[in-house]
Amino acid sequence: MPEIRYDLQNFTNIDDEDFVGKWGGEEYVVKAGETKAFPSFLVKHFAKHLIDRILIKRKAQNYADPSLREPLEKQILGEVILEKPEEVKKPEGKVVKEKIEETQKEFEELEKKKQEEIRAKRIEALKKAREAKKSKSKK
Repeated sequence: MPEIRYDLQNFTNIDDEDFVGKWGGEEYVVKAGETKAFPSFLVKHFAKHLIDRILIKRKAQNYADPSLREPLEKQILGEVILEKPEEVKKPEGKVVKEKIEETQKEFEELEKKKQEEIRAKRIEALKKAREAKKSKSKK
């Protein structure tokens, strides 16, 4: 089977309503304000539809106007976060959904690990500050 590389990218639903993206007969729900990682091609597809929905709500005159679309796109699109080779027959439907779910779990685990590391660093800094305070008070 050919190797397909998925560049993953964050997608943030900046709307006040849940967003349902559709691809290959599958639906992907991103709650209002939520950020999820998807393959870049899906993020671009979903962003187009989310921007359209937002501009329709705002009753914009020209939905294709870059001065209206680009600021929204910058808020929605996140950085590319991973590059992962996957072997699949077709990058669509259930295969893509399974890969997205797997990648989302990996992303959540990385985020959790990152938060744990930040917490550990804060605790260590507090301990050092406490030790420094104790040593000052002994002098």
